[in-house]
Amino acid sequence: MYSRTILSAALLCAAVMVQAEEIRASQFGFREDDATECLQKALKSGAKKIRIDKQKSDWILRPVFLPGNLELTIDPGVTIRAKKGEFKGPGDALFTIQDVTNVTVSGGKGSRLLMNKADYQNKKLYKPSEWRHLVSIRGSDSVTVRNLILEASGGDGIYVSTGTHRNYSSNVVLENLDSVSNHRQGASIISCEKLRIRNCTFRNTDGTEPMAGIDFEPNNKDQRLVDCVMEHCTMSGNKNYGWDMYLYRFDADTRPISIIVRDCDISGGSVGSCSICCCRGMSQVKGFLKFENCRFHGAPFGAVVVRNQRSDGFSISFSNCVIDNTGSANPAFQIITETMDSRLANFTIDGLTITDPKHKEWCRFESSGAKPELAGTVLFNGKKIDLASWNKEQKIPKFVKFTPAKLAQKKLAAPAGTGKCSTQNFRVRQGFTFLQYAKAGDTVDFTLNNTRVGKKDRSFPLEFWDPNGKKIKVQIMNPRLNQIRFTASVTGYYRFVGRTGGAGAIIRSSMPGSCFDASSLNMIGNKDGKLYFEVPVGAKDVMIRLRGYPKEFVTMRIFNQKQELMGELKDVTVSRGFRFTRVFREQPEVWTLEFSRMVEDAILELGGDLNPAVSLSPESLPRAIR
Repeated sequence: MYSRTILSAALLCAAVMVQAEEIRASQFGFREDDATECLQKALKSGAKKIRIDKQKSDWILRPVFLPGNLELTIDPGVTIRAKKGEFKGPGDALFTIQDVTNVTVSGGKGSRLLMNKADYQNKKLYKPSEWRHLVSIRGSDSVTVRNLILEASGGDGIYVSTGTHRNYSSNVVLENLDSVSNHRQGASIISCEKLRIRNCTFRNTDGTEPMAGIDFEPNNKDQRLVDCVMEHCTMSGNKNYGWDMYLYRFDADTRPISIIVRDCDISGGSVGSCSICCCRGMSQVKGFLKFENCRFHGAPFGAVVVRNQRSDGFSISFSNCVIDNTGSANPAFQIITETMDSRLANFTIDGLTITDPKHKEWCRFESSGAKPELAGTVLFNGKKIDLASWNKEQKIPKFVKFTPAKLAQKKLAAPAGTGKCSTQNFRVRQGFTFLQYAKAGDTVDFTLNNTRVGKKDRSFPLEFWDPNGKKIKVQIMNPRLNQIRFTASVTGYYRFVGRTGGAGAIIRSSMPGSCFDASSLNMIGNKDGKLYFEVPVGAKDVMIRLRGYPKEFVTMRIFNQKQELMGELKDVTVSRGFRFTRVFREQPEVWTLEFSRMVEDAILELGGDLNPAVSLSPESLPRAIR
């Protein structure tokens, strides 16, 4: 009894010491080829403080999940290296901190987390992914990561997002980090409340979009970016952006944002140093975004790009900031608005100094109809610019309200024409829907040329749907020419749905009744191309919306049945609208869209009273059921 009591007391004492004192991970062993099990034993020991100590070689690890209530220290000069040939799961991270509380991961001089980015980018070795992060923080509270080099991930250096039980992380501190040469982002902030980022460097991101130093990009409107402060950080050498925020998933029901960026140095890549994308639709998230005492450096597209700021959205302010735009091909600021709002407000600039020897204007302003209402002053090349006066000087196109239309497939009748084959190489891209009319027993027969855009060939699936909404099959569209052929089982319009990714598609059919769904049609590079659409009997409002992209201009002219010019949308980069109200509506008409310029990508939308179907030839155009 006495010896048993002594043994129990000794075990209890040892357990208390394990919990109270720091232990070395190597106490549980070390293997040069794979030390994962050794570290896992240390993590399961119950110790609250664990030190990964220096050995003769790197610590080679497979994916590791860290428990809560842990202080994990990585000794100076220690490299924790992802094991080659592992991390086959698209979401495998080196360290995952999920659904736990009170975790600190800290290093010292030269402490490094290192993955094998080049391997993950090799499709022969790995399934492509953008989520093989170095440190993944998901739905956790009170997490600190500091004093580390985060290098060569297959995703982000740091990822902060939702967990299993809640859709945000909280009380997260990222401090003294050097996030370098990662695949997608130096850091991605998806959903967090009370975030502090201090004295960090995010540099040389290159691999997959968006390729930013840091990116604030929620996935849905129920996530949050609340009480986020970033200070004394540097972003440089990243492929696309230095600092990026993309809020297209947020709306008025989202918790108001609150983000402060203070005393940061922000350089850009090919797109811009700082990109702010507000909500795209009518419903805008509230709150504020503040830049204080920051320095921005010019990039090819300019230093600061702001898209779709609205009067009823969150406020944006720049206080005591400096922009050196020397060498940039564009003005320092780009303000682009394509929202259906007549005002661009809640935008304050207080003490912004710009040096730009190449340009005469501090800002390029592009609008679909919104009037700027910026407040404050700008010092541009030594000249003071009053923004109230600048607002009045901007030329604003007429605001055209657009009412979207959805394609009604069952209201498309058989074409009146013979289906004359178009010789146009008209390319569509991204998501598209092609429709082809056929009678029961007919052989449906057309070609799809899967064309390369950029340097890589890409395959994509094409879904076949019958007139009753039943999926027939899926056929892979390989690079170059593909033949689509089958026998129609019922009469009507067959639907073919594809998403090309980075490729383009040219479809040619000699059968009557071929068309594209133009409720939202993605096009690319179709200079001198033509599309035809019907204005049916009874249609009053003919509405068309056209959108290009920054530096990707598109020009379109609109002709009526008599080939009279009804309107022109020239050199469009933001959404521009056309609206015509018909007085006499007793006869159907065939109208023409003529593209004289399309640098690269553009989106066409038909709305109002139209059934948005467009064809490459008037003879093949479907007619409306009366």
